[in-house]
Amino acid sequence: MAKRYSEIRTSDGTTVCERCLVAEGPLLRMRGLLGRSGLPDDEGILLRPWRMASRRRAHSVLELPAGACARRGVREGDRLELAA
Repeated sequence: MAKRYSEIRTSDGTTVCERCLVAEGPLLRMRGLLGRSGLPDDEGILLRPWRMASRRRAHSVLELPAGACARRGVREGDRLELAA
């Protein structure tokens, strides 16, 4: 399975992650960020399916570099979207 990258935005169109790996397959989900020393500021990983999320009504989990949410103004409960 080829790796798929997408842009993640808030519902008002603000970019949260320019290059996000969408972990659709079981191997990508299990691996997550294991073996990586970190992520560049413009990268992240979206873990699926829904059973991976720990917050009620959450559909997935977005892993970003440390401090990325604070720098981009993302707060708990914000609705994020995959860019078309």
